[in-house]
Amino acid sequence: MLKLGDFKLSGYKMLWHYYLFIETKSESKSDVFINISVLFKTTEQFIIQLDLSTVFYFRSIYLAGFTYRTGSGGSYGDIIFPGGANMNNIIFSYSFEFILSNIKEYSLGSHEILLAVRLGENPKRHRWLNRY
Repeated sequence: MLKLGDFKLSGYKMLWHYYLFIETKSESKSDVFINISVLFKTTEQFIIQLDLSTVFYFRSIYLAGFTYRTGSGGSYGDIIFPGGANMNNIIFSYSFEFILSNIKEYSLGSHEILLAVRLGENPKRHRWLNRY
């Protein structure tokens, strides 16, 4: 048991989390590839959440997609719209998460911006990126 002080949190316990990720990528002779994935998340109290995603890649440079995240406790989930670009060693992406659950009375959603730079040109360093 983790104790984070001597009041109010004395009965606090961190739960184990378990994840299962399944993904498939289309093989296409055109410039468009489709990636479909499912992320299954649960805790030791068996609180389940699913992420169902479809992402379209155009010329292996641009991406746009759609994700539905189920809510916990029977509530509505969230809808996520990612988009981005991969230029040489720089990756930029943006996503907006639209909230459908009861918290939408206080927030319409969240924004996420990612900027990543790949350093080094060693072909062994990034071989996991091109394994499919």
